[in-house]
Amino acid sequence: MERKVLVVGAGRMGFGVTQTLIRKGYQVSVSDPSHEAVSRATHIGAEAVEDINQSLAEHSVIIMSLPGPVQVKEMTEKMVPFNRSHQSLVIDLSTIDPQTAIDASKRCKGNGLRYIEAPVSGGPGGAEAGTLSIIVGAEENDYKEAEPILNDIGKNIYYLGAIGTASIAKICNNIVVATTTSILSEAFILASAGGIKPAKLKEILENSVGGSKTLDVFGEHLVTGEYSTPTFALGLMHKDVGLFQEAIKQYGLTSLIGSMTCQIYNGARSHDLGSEDHTAICKFLEELNNTKIERGTLIEEVN
Repeated sequence: MERKVLVVGAGRMGFGVTQTLIRKGYQVSVSDPSHEAVSRATHIGAEAVEDINQSLAEHSVIIMSLPGPVQVKEMTEKMVPFNRSHQSLVIDLSTIDPQTAIDASKRCKGNGLRYIEAPVSGGPGGAEAGTLSIIVGAEENDYKEAEPILNDIGKNIYYLGAIGTASIAKICNNIVVATTTSILSEAFILASAGGIKPAKLKEILENSVGGSKTLDVFGEHLVTGEYSTPTFALGLMHKDVGLFQEAIKQYGLTSLIGSMTCQIYNGARSHDLGSEDHTAICKFLEELNNTKIERGTLIEEVN
């Protein structure tokens, strides 16, 4: 496997992947419109890309970690003229809708590029540790070629087959997380209204059937009411629940619960909560209920 890699997108996930690749002996170049993101990557040993077009032409392995469908479309359109002779392998870690992935694959394939959709789960911590879960849609030969580098940045690799399947699986995961967070928020609000401290409810849920990985990863935000340091930003989750709705339409299906979740995140996004952790939807739901979660002393009994 080629040990020289171009990482396009050096945000929190892209930076974590860059860290892991450098630690495992790869020569990594980084491109990002944010000078701060590029600077942070160069401080750990990455090389800054000055001319993205030239860099695209020079690399046979390109990893994309981009915000969403618009950026994936723009980048795959840009790389088409520069990589035809290299038969470059494009590994797309972005969370996008299945049709965007299919279109990107066709665009690349028509110009000699191999496109692999490989959305990830595990957050920046998993990216930095090299323990991401990676869902893969690709032609089998391309997957086999990419497998070594996927194993270097991830712990659990799930190969599903055709392009589009990985994006579906990823947005299914995220709509479950978003919906679970929505009902957890309402549960914490009700518990507080009844005199139960958030920390105590979290403990009870963790040891009951109501426990979940979502609670394990994001529950502390609900307990403390601290959302300003996001584990996963609300703006990104808002984008992902929108992707779920788009995919539902693409497959001619109807969503009831997902649509309600989408409305909740639309409301939270309109209240300028996009840069906070996605659990900040709790703040939005508190406003709707004209109440605040009491994070003070526990009332042991309700008289």
